[in-house]
Order: sequence, then C-alpha cells, then structure tokens
Amino acid sequence: KEVNLDIVYGGNVDLSTVLDDGFENKVLSASDCGNIVKLNGRKIYATGVGIKTITVTANTGRVALQQKVTVSVKPKKVTGLIAKRSAANNLDYDCIILQWDKQVNASYKIYRSSKKTSGYKCIGTLKNSYFKEVKYPKVQWLNKRVTHRKKYYYKVRAYSKNIKGDCSNVCAVKKWKKTKRYADYITLSEVNKIRVKSKLRPYLWDFRANKGAKQRVKELTTCFSH
Repeated sequence: KEVNLDIVYGGNVDLSTVLDDGFENKVLSASDCGNIVKLNGRKIYATGVGIKTITVTANTGRVALQQKVTVSVKPKKVTGLIAKRSAANNLDYDCIILQWDKQVNASYKIYRSSKKTSGYKCIGTLKNSYFKEVKYPKVQWLNKRVTHRKKYYYKVRAYSKNIKGDCSNVCAVKKWKKTKRYADYITLSEVNKIRVKSKLRPYLWDFRANKGAKQRVKELTTCFSH
C-alpha cells in the first residue's frame, strides 16, 4: 500500500515506523527523490518544499520489495515575529514595521486582525524574488495607513509552490499617542510658501495656532520630499 508522509522543511522521518513489516532490518534505497527529499540510511530528510512520490526498495537477497511513499514537505513555521510602530516622524501617515526570521526560498503572507483569536485577513504578500539576494537574516515589511486609535494583531505564514506552512505566533501593537507632524496642520504648498517668504532655514512658522498666535516649529529636512 502507498504511504503518505507530512514533513516540515528541514525535518526527517524514520521509515521503519511507516513501511510494511517486510522492510524491517533491510537495506533501503529510493528513486525519483528529486530535490524534495533525500534518503540516508533508514531516514528520509526533507531538503525542499513540495510534494514528491518516491519508490522505496528493500533488497531481501531474493526478491526486491517495493513500496511507494508520497511525501508532502511544507515550509517551517515563521519565527521571531515582532511588530513595532515606526518612529519616522517625517512620514505623513502612521505605519507599523513587522520583522521576522528569514527562511530559505520562502515567500510570505501577512495577516492582520483587530482581535487576537479571530478575524484575520491577508493584507499583504511578500514574494521570495523581492529579497532573495539580500543577505540580512531578517525580513521586514511595512504596514502603511494604520491608525493610532486601534490595537492590531499580526501573524505571518511562509509558503512555497502553493504549499503553506504554519502561522507564526501572534504579535500585537497597542494603541499609541499620535505625534504631531507638519501634515497634521499645514499643507506642503503652505510650508513651501512660508519657507520662501520667511527665509528661515532651521525653523518654520505655523499660522494655524489659536487666536492667531505664531508657533515656531523645527523644520524636518525630509518634509519637502512628500
């Protein structure tokens, strides 16, 4: 009979526990392994992600016993997930940075919810082709246009060849106090006009203050690129 095995990438299974009785204490060999699995002794090792059917042969001295084994190898569970609010005050929107441990030849799906145990929706996909040449051992992804009034929960799942691994542990970002930026109270065109008119390099004036009072605000050098 055919045997089905589910293995996580990088893991292994002892075939003695799954093959028929006639294969006990026999020298095993396997064909059609490709780059998905590898047989070493009596253990089969997952060397790639995918589904592969191999033929395991046991040499009994007289008649060779054969049995088909279908191996499904899925990516590892994503580890090291952290989420934190971006500290870049020059952005005109709030954002959250996600970071997790990089896996070999894996792409990722990012899920978010306002509840810890339910309601998760895929909000982004990060394909391996985007960063396969990057040697940094971490993967980073930016969640833009979030609001400081909500608490967010995140999970990340690795996938390859349409085979999905297990989701990571949940990581949360709490509500935070919004930091004032130029975009909160003055438009870019107004900033440029004031800058030219006042001829002030290190400082700008905010004319929106109550009762017409002027408020001096330190200039962000990158503000004018938006």
